[in-house]
Amino acid sequence: MCFLRYNARMSNAEIAKMLNTSEATVRRRINELVRRKIITGFSALVDLHAIENSIKVCIRIDTEGDKLDSIAQSLSANPNILSLYRRRGQNQLLLQGLFLNLETIQEFEDGLARKDGIVKYDTMVVSKAFKKDPWVGI
Repeated sequence: MCFLRYNARMSNAEIAKMLNTSEATVRRRINELVRRKIITGFSALVDLHAIENSIKVCIRIDTEGDKLDSIAQSLSANPNILSLYRRRGQNQLLLQGLFLNLETIQEFEDGLARKDGIVKYDTMVVSKAFKKDPWVGI
């Protein structure tokens, strides 16, 4: 799985050679992981800096307790949102997003300010990655 996670195009023969096993064994194991829905798909990793000017943000969102789930559901539909988590023991959401420019971040924040049930939010713009997220290359 680790090999496929960083290079989904790696052949079964290449993986077999690295694991010192047969190609058939690798193929069987991958098929079993897909069958058990441990592997849910294969995708290309894209370096977004190479194709567009993307800004990564992390936003902590404080919510009213009874509105947390509905807010999370509505935010999850936004294509700019990479990940959205609930913070344990708090009525908080932690969001990671990618935006094309500062104006689109401001528009998103303006929408948060108008959303019923959001008490406050804190946006942190990522200026440098010391360890990049391999899934978004940023």
